[in-house]
Amino acid sequence: MELDESLYSDLDGLLRRITRKLSAHAHSIVVEFDLTPPQFHALLFCRRKDNPSMKNLCQHLYLTSATVTGIVDRLEEKGLVSRVRDLVDRRSVKVQVTDAGEELLKKVLVTRQEVLAECLAGFDSEEQAQLVSLLERLSNSVDSLR
Repeated sequence: MELDESLYSDLDGLLRRITRKLSAHAHSIVVEFDLTPPQFHALLFCRRKDNPSMKNLCQHLYLTSATVTGIVDRLEEKGLVSRVRDLVDRRSVKVQVTDAGEELLKKVLVTRQEVLAECLAGFDSEEQAQLVSLLERLSNSVDSLR
């Protein structure tokens, strides 16, 4: 299916504007909770992946081990994570989210959800479901790009 130039231009502009504004809001929310975006993403990944190794964390964040070590150091100083030796492979270090880290993540995620709820307030529940469905289809199409 070919898009006409005007439709492509409109869609491209809308997607860029939405992404830019939501990213700026997400950044400001994270900063409001005294985190950097990389610290937030590291913390979130550690929670979702149930104590990943430092190596897995580096791979997920696409950062060097030196950079991730610094991020984890600062999260540890804030009491949000702790390093734990892998019981099977003592050479491997896992990153575990602390109770304080869990609490902070909940606050950040609730605040981010409130922003999205505000953005979607003008849509009824059927329109919201339709938007999610369309965005999922678009996301799947983007995933298939080479």
